[in-house]
Amino acid sequence: MTASAAVDGTYGFVLATRDPTHGLSFWSADYGYGPLFNATVFSEADAAAHAPAIADDQLEWLALPAPLVPRSER
Repeated sequence: MTASAAVDGTYGFVLATRDPTHGLSFWSADYGYGPLFNATVFSEADAAAHAPAIADDQLEWLALPAPLVPRSER
């Protein structure tokens, strides 16, 4: 599952690290660290059980927000 799945109502957690040159990078099981749109999305249980891949900086779990609903659709 990728971060783009969040648009379809699948929410979860992504693993992030900060790179001094590129800013935030997110873990992808398919591509390694890279942009958010390629990130692997973990359930809360999967995030708790996941052994993070090695990175140069401290890793952090970030929760994906629910998609915003346009005001006109409320």
